Order: sequence, then structure tokens, then C-alpha cells
Amino acid sequence: MEHTTTTLFVHGVGMWPGLFTPLVERSGGRSLCWVRPGYCHTTPAANLEEQVDLLEDAIAESAPAVLVGVSGGATLALAAALRSPLGLEAIITHEPLLGPLAPALNAQVRAAGAALRAQPDAASVWDFLDGLYGFGAIEACAPEAQAFVQDHLQVIAHEVADFAEFAPERSALEAMRAPHLTTVGSRSSERRHQVAALLASVGASRTVIADAGHLVLADAPVAFADAITAFLTEVAS
Repeated sequence: MEHTTTTLFVHGVGMWPGLFTPLVERSGGRSLCWVRPGYCHTTPAANLEEQVDLLEDAIAESAPAVLVGVSGGATLALAAALRSPLGLEAIITHEPLLGPLAPALNAQVRAAGAALRAQPDAASVWDFLDGLYGFGAIEACAPEAQAFVQDHLQVIAHEVADFAEFAPERSALEAMRAPHLTTVGSRSSERRHQVAALLASVGASRTVIADAGHLVLADAPVAFADAITAFLTEVAS
């Protein structure tokens, strides 16, 4: 009996799952955005490890599955893939974290996470998101994206520090079984391009998305979807 592959999209910090809609519509087959714990009235996870546990459960329930993560969702997808879960066919990550393997970016996120926990007010969260996704990126999205942030200010303020704890070993990245495409925006910072280069050096395919930054879902959703389709077609051939 043939099983249809499920594409699981994984959103990042403060990222409205509805931003994945164009990708869901273009992907065909079974696809859905996995709502992370703490969002949309779900129970927050205690730490990053618990989020990865829950994502691994989602993979098992949806197998065979492909993971597509953006920002923090990419970090979670990568962390799950490193466990080599049964039923995971491929992984696509847009600008994940790599912990101490990318020290400058890790230090930036660690400092931001500590600052948000110390001062978890709305202005601090919005300033962080402006720096993360690009000036005014969230404000330029649909009103639903802005409302999503407002509804999850405390979740955002708390969870950033958890992502800074992700610390994969290079040897584990080299041994990862699932085919991996990592993407980076042409307008993203040099630190993000360094992460993409490091992942390419341990076996990932790498694609630069033109005219995009960290919030690729708003900047270039069609180009991102096309990169995903091309990669999965190559994997299947």
C-alpha cells in the first residue's frame, strides 16, 4: 500500500502559521503547519528538548514525512532530524541556529534571549522581532501576523533563550541520514550565510533565495516553494 508523504511546516518565534499558506497550497499532497507548543492556546514546552520530543511524535504520526522549518522552526527541524527518526524522508531548513558551531550568531541569540527574559515587555519583543526578521517585516505582513505576535508576547519573550541552547556536534551533522536542503536569503546577514556554508560543508545542499531575508515566507514565498520542490524532486529521482 502506497503511503502519501506529509510535509510538516514548522514556524519560528512569533511567526504566524498562516504565512505558510502559499507553500501549503503549492506543495500538493498532504501538508500542514505544525503549531509549536505555547502557540494558539497550547501548553508551552518546558524547554527546547521537549519541543523536539513533540515534533518527533508529529513525524511518527505523519510518516512518511518531510520537515520544512523557517528560523526557530528550522532549528527545531534540524534538532529532530539529528535523532534520525523513522519515517523522516527529507528536511529543508531556512536559516537555523547551530549553537557554538556558529559562535557569533549564537552569542547574539543568547544575549537577546537573556535580555527578553529580564525585560519581557511588548516593546522589547517587537524590537527583537524587527531585528530578527528585518525592520518592519512583521508589521508589513497581514494584520493576522501582527495580532499573532500580540497574542504571544510572553511565549516569545520566554522561548528565545531556549533556542540558544541548541548545540549540535559537527560529527552529528555529518552523520545525519535525512537528505537536507538549507536555504539562506540573499539579503540575510553574513552570520546567516556562514551557517549555510557550514551546513553545506557537512553534506547539505544549499540554495540562496534571491531578494529574501530571514522572513523568507514574506519576502519570497514562491522562490522558496520552488527551491523546496526542486530539491524534493531531486531526492525522489
